[in-house]
Amino acid sequence: MPTRPQIDVSTFNGQLLDGLDFCRKVYDLLDQLRIEPDGIVKLRLRPTKKEKRLIEELIPITHVRARYREGRRIKVRWFSGSQPYDAILWSSGDLVEHRIVPRKMLIEVTTSVHQNEYLARRLLHERGGSFGVKGISRDNKTGEIVSGPHVHTNNELVTDLAGQIIERLKSKSDTTVVKGQAGNQEEVFAIS
Repeated sequence: MPTRPQIDVSTFNGQLLDGLDFCRKVYDLLDQLRIEPDGIVKLRLRPTKKEKRLIEELIPITHVRARYREGRRIKVRWFSGSQPYDAILWSSGDLVEHRIVPRKMLIEVTTSVHQNEYLARRLLHERGGSFGVKGISRDNKTGEIVSGPHVHTNNELVTDLAGQIIERLKSKSDTTVVKGQAGNQEEVFAIS
């Protein structure tokens, strides 16, 4: 079986790719990083922009595969850098021609995680696990990560998640939001 060429984040930057080919290449990059020495550790701790962009931008954009259907083909152009969006989706086919879906959509990937999530990943790497993120803190004297149990109240998880999402949206509110339009409909493609 022939080996596939090495893939890097630069493989995607600014390149217009068929949506399913984009997904395949992202998964190939994930597999390639995973089998490298300390690959799992790198994916877990995300020490460089390569792992961070793969986990936090490229993999979420692969959810584009769920938008494929009869009458719709999709192309993806992902951008590395500082712009108000992460990717552009270009659609073609009968659904576009009949103005059921927009031809062009700008995608901004926004991830909402607890502020201690990175500490949980570090504990998973160093000790093999941790309690939930609400039970994690740093010892002020030693700097050591401490993990203890936390009992949630009835709505606490939902309330916390809603608060995290609102905070992430507020932090990004200075960027321009553009929605794709098709006839009288708007398609909002949110990934979180």
